Amino acid sequence: MAVIDFIEGGGEEFFQAAILEGFEGVMAKRMDSAYRPGIRSRDWIKVKKEIELDLVIGGITRGGGFREDTFRALLLGAYRGDELVYVGKVGTGFSREQLRELRRSLHVRRDPPFATSPAMKAVTWVDPEMAARVKILNITEDGRLRAPVFKGLREDKPPRECTYEQIEETRMR
Repeated sequence: MAVIDFIEGGGEEFFQAAILEGFEGVMAKRMDSAYRPGIRSRDWIKVKKEIELDLVIGGITRGGGFREDTFRALLLGAYRGDELVYVGKVGTGFSREQLRELRRSLHVRRDPPFATSPAMKAVTWVDPEMAARVKILNITEDGRLRAPVFKGLREDKPPRECTYEQIEETRMR
């Protein structure tokens, strides 16, 4: 890992260079601040790259606790030709109202919409009729979402326009 005392100015250019080198981001700090292990402060902030993808909702996992009547996570995919390819699940970023509204809006089906279904228990498959916007850190080597956060629905985008190309482009960054 590269550790640099500080670079004054050119923060945006430095950030872009770090991303191109494969780093998740950079630490920005006040030059006169001291590092204090285990203590968070506004003097040191993590600036990470943000990648947003539009993906198709193909299932949900059973909720528990306060999510008992909704769901725990959305199962997501992207179209490669005519096949819906599973790319991961997202279980954070929802408001309580979004959880309830999404659960009411999804149409249950018997069989998985994905070309290859993920091996999971307690899954309810849904018709791939809705697109969701998800923020991620990156894509893993096996094509899965890393650190996904739900950002909202893409009501303006047909699910068929959520293609696997965006997954491949993200992996190449």
